Amino acid sequence: MTRKIKSDKLTIALYVVASISLVASLFYNQLLPVWIGNTIKITALLFFLIMIFKKINKLMIILLSMIMFFSSAFLFYSQYSLKRLIEEQKSINSVISLVVLADSPINEVHDMAGKVFGVSLQQEIMITAYMKDYLKATIGNFGLNINPDNTSNLESLYNREVSVMILDNSNLGDLIQQDPYYIYKTKIVTTIEKELVLEEIAKEVNTSNESFIVLISGVDVRPDEEKRLGFVYSLSDVNILLVINPKTHKVLMVSVPRDTYTTLGCSGGGMDKLTHSGGYGPACTVSTIEKLFNIDINYYVKVSFTGFLKTIEVLKTIEVYSDVAFNSDANENYHRYYFNVGINTLNAEQAITFVRERHAFPTGDFQRVLNQQAVIKGAIKKMVEPASLLRIEGLIKVVSESVSTNLSMESVTSLVRNQLQYNIPWEFVSASLSGSDGMEVCSSAEPDVKYYVMWPNLTVLANLKKQIAAFKVAEPEVITP
Repeated sequence: MTRKIKSDKLTIALYVVASISLVASLFYNQLLPVWIGNTIKITALLFFLIMIFKKINKLMIILLSMIMFFSSAFLFYSQYSLKRLIEEQKSINSVISLVVLADSPINEVHDMAGKVFGVSLQQEIMITAYMKDYLKATIGNFGLNINPDNTSNLESLYNREVSVMILDNSNLGDLIQQDPYYIYKTKIVTTIEKELVLEEIAKEVNTSNESFIVLISGVDVRPDEEKRLGFVYSLSDVNILLVINPKTHKVLMVSVPRDTYTTLGCSGGGMDKLTHSGGYGPACTVSTIEKLFNIDINYYVKVSFTGFLKTIEVLKTIEVYSDVAFNSDANENYHRYYFNVGINTLNAEQAITFVRERHAFPTGDFQRVLNQQAVIKGAIKKMVEPASLLRIEGLIKVVSESVSTNLSMESVTSLVRNQLQYNIPWEFVSASLSGSDGMEVCSSAEPDVKYYVMWPNLTVLANLKKQIAAFKVAEPEVITP
């Protein structure tokens, strides 16, 4: 009899502990809709009262306790995983390289004593000041040659006017674009990391019921460059605005071509190509597009192409709709692919080839931005599938290495909670800014050199502004019987 009483007490204790664990996980987890959490809490309490006042099979109690333990573990893990996945960045490590010519006898920092260093005025002032202090403490005497821009800074190295070039790696893409053989003509003696505090530019809203805009900015750092130089924040080669209306469950995707010629939102506000704004950091790209469209961008997500490729590798494949059939050029692996009209199931390499192709189209870059939208749409749809939860650890690893964002935890959980509550599929609408070709001087480059640019079509721009405004205030359609 005593043994039976002890067994009953242990069973009740197990249930009580399981109930407490479940309730605690419900308070910790911010993803479940409130009504679901409250329903689970009330059900657990009612069952506990029934168990006390009425005899219930012990096996049933143990089974229910185990279910609650597993449910608690899942709720704790899902919230913890999302916190790791969406980690708002307050600062970023700027990578600064000391670069010399490939045939230079300089192989370590101490060999640089007494040498002349080249620095660009386009570089962040705080980085230049930091490097002066670093060199003074490390090698003592040195000379400094100040150049107006990154291009002339590189030329001074090529012409042997300086022995060492100080390079903020965020400007690397610019140099490679101007000289594709740059990485073979030079060598990096050392790299130094300096933490920079990111400018607070998030404009918080309640993402469960208020419209908001996210800028997706893609940096085209190819695998061979990333392997040698690491992930860098550089040219904004892909710029897509996601105008998200949680009431209508619609997403307007607006592509802004990289060569769009407009006023920079930083560095004195000179006229330049949009892609060059990326060299000044995400705040500059956000500000530049805000000025162009006269809108507020709430959040940004900046990702490297290599990081995007890794994301699709984790997802295995994505479904991408193509409105044209085409054969691609050979990619860096010397592979060519054919894409048909309609749905294409793409792996990571095929997806990157799909978004990079432009020579196959009469409209060139215009079709490419539509393809970029299609791939992003396919990736988003795959990521919100329940099966993707099984790949959460892989996604966390990729995001932590190759994504910079100012999305807050609260903004993401509100959106996810709303989605779980109503489970309404999202509808995507595509649009793009277009314009005319031109050759113009860019404020971030040499003052006497003209570069290819796209002058935005003012009529198209005005229509996009109206479309974005209308999209944000739209309400769900009322269906009458």
